[in-house]
Amino acid sequence: MNIPNTILKLKDKMETSHSLPWREDFGGYLLQRGYLLYQNLFVKRHWGFAAQLTFNTFMSLIPAFAIIFAIGKGLGFESYILSWCKYVFSAQPQVYNAIVSLSDSYIQYVHTRVFVIAGIAVMLWSVISLFMDIESVFNDIWGVKEDRPLQKRLVYYVAIIFGAPIVIIVCSCFTIYSYILVDYLPAIRYITPVMHWATGIIVPILLTWLFFLCVFTCIPHTPVPVRHAWWPSLLASFCIMLLQMVYIHLQVLVSSYSIIYGSLAAIPLFLLWLQISWYIIIGCAELTHANQDLAIGNVDKTTAYTMNEIIAQCLIILDLLIDRQRKGYSPLRFTQLQQRTHFSRPELLHCLARMEAGGVVFASPSRHRHDKLYTLSQNTQDIQPDVVVARLMNSRLGDDGRQVTDAKIREKIKTFRIHVDR
Repeated sequence: MNIPNTILKLKDKMETSHSLPWREDFGGYLLQRGYLLYQNLFVKRHWGFAAQLTFNTFMSLIPAFAIIFAIGKGLGFESYILSWCKYVFSAQPQVYNAIVSLSDSYIQYVHTRVFVIAGIAVMLWSVISLFMDIESVFNDIWGVKEDRPLQKRLVYYVAIIFGAPIVIIVCSCFTIYSYILVDYLPAIRYITPVMHWATGIIVPILLTWLFFLCVFTCIPHTPVPVRHAWWPSLLASFCIMLLQMVYIHLQVLVSSYSIIYGSLAAIPLFLLWLQISWYIIIGCAELTHANQDLAIGNVDKTTAYTMNEIIAQCLIILDLLIDRQRKGYSPLRFTQLQQRTHFSRPELLHCLARMEAGGVVFASPSRHRHDKLYTLSQNTQDIQPDVVVARLMNSRLGDDGRQVTDAKIREKIKTFRIHVDR
């Protein structure tokens, strides 16, 4: 076994800009995602988001549950909200009791104040600021530079705040009735215990999976297909369930912790549980992002292309645009160029930036969000290959010192000239 060659093959797989098929190369499929996960979490330091969100979640926890309890009480389903809350914090009964009592106190405090509207506004803003922080973190993970308009964000967040209790009530009813349905089934040896166990495991995992699927596809301000998020969401639900089980068993081992901290022992343990939960969520969000980037070739490559290769790539793009314009078709969008050239997103962006800087192509807004239309800056009959290459060579984008054209690029210019002269 040649170890250096094996290492080079693994490195090539990790840095491949397109997704390897999991049926043919499952090891390479996992290796690609593991490499991107390492790059984003440790090199780009996205792990730091977990501490930020842990603090913000802890500070917004009581106002959030106060709103949920208030809406549930107003709808007459307070018992369902309490049962759901008790299930969520089943591993932390002290935290559950503290949240319920503090939320009631918070509601009473808001109601007894002279400025009731101001108190409600502060309570809503505490929760909305948490949502804004979460959206900002997810946009950073996906590399989205533009946030949603503030007005749209406020509308979405208020809808989530008032819709969350209804969703919780529906999920609680579904869980309760699934248990009742299993209890009505006839007792069969071996089968009935397995069905009870499956109901207690599958139903929570299913609901948690749907929750994370909505989180990973709806929060980022960019389209995220469900096909890229379904298995990271499932992995996140399994990890959260496993964390709950481990936490319950670890409470026996850390019973001496309460001797040191007394009644405050629940706070550091709860913060630890909260931060590990955010580690899981951020890690699975990075996996969703990696799936999406590998599917569209949007992976940064470390290859330093020579000037010959860059000019050749630009001429390939120019061939497509000339052919498109001669046939009288509409201009090509960025995504269409990527599909036709099979370049990675960074490669295509670099080439188009060079072509724009050289005045060869012109970019215009498209009706598709996060996409642009690219057209030629002049008529096809006015294009001169030597002038085009000279413009591309002179429009330097941080590539000083690269080699000038040689026989390979001159051969590409000949084929390009044939295309232009037709």
